[in-house]
Amino acid sequence: PAAGPVYRVEVTLESGATLLVAEASDFEEAKAIGMRVIDEAEAGGTVAVGDATIDGRQVVSVDVLGRNAA
Repeated sequence: PAAGPVYRVEVTLESGATLLVAEASDFEEAKAIGMRVIDEAEAGGTVAVGDATIDGRQVVSVDVLGRNAA
């Protein structure tokens, strides 16, 4: 079977660092994750990034990026 797209949810911090939050094979799932991150960041809470958490106040952008799986 042909590989479908992979969607990456990334956050960019005030420092300029970009961190991968999650990957999903479905755009709607990736978008939902991104919206959850935005909601948590806007509330000033912590945002889960892999096994770590970051201060949501430092998040300046949340991006959902699509690419074809290799």
